[in-house]
Amino acid sequence: MDLIARDGGIPGLCVPASWTRAERMAVLLAGARSDADWCRRHVPCRPARTESVAAYALRVAQGAGYVPDPVECPTDWYQRADVTLRHGGDCDDLARLLVALGYAWGVRARLVVLPFPERPQDHLTVQLWHCGAWQWAEPSLPGARLGEAPEAAAARLEVSAPDAGGGPHAPPGPDGLRLPPESLAPAR
Repeated sequence: MDLIARDGGIPGLCVPASWTRAERMAVLLAGARSDADWCRRHVPCRPARTESVAAYALRVAQGAGYVPDPVECPTDWYQRADVTLRHGGDCDDLARLLVALGYAWGVRARLVVLPFPERPQDHLTVQLWHCGAWQWAEPSLPGARLGEAPEAAAARLEVSAPDAGGGPHAPPGPDGLRLPPESLAPAR
């Protein structure tokens, strides 16, 4: 299946409605694995002195910003990590980015589907292996903490759902990537 460009020329894949959840997850994980190499080369891993690599990866993904799928794609829209870091993305794009960062920086990561029966689509989030256990890492909600369940983060931050978006987004740097400011400074 070829990538297509949505409004504004942003490349991605409009997922066929006939795909099963297993097929969707397989495509996202395969994409995250290929994105990890790009992340390793282009996204510096520079956590603050008191911050773990897992917490920093979550902060980088949250900074990309939540942007809903394009209206011209009635199902799901999947895009590469570099596209998400430049233009933002919805829950599956931010989850793919976070898993790719985890793979790139040596943090075990897994995708987690949260069913929302009252909504047309389920929510996709991430768990990172940190301090000897799987910890929640909600990339769609800026301000969600490593280890905080998505529903608890949404309640604490007073938003309607884990993928409601909002919150601070990192401004684009010179290369167009939305990275935390300390990532743009020269390495020490």
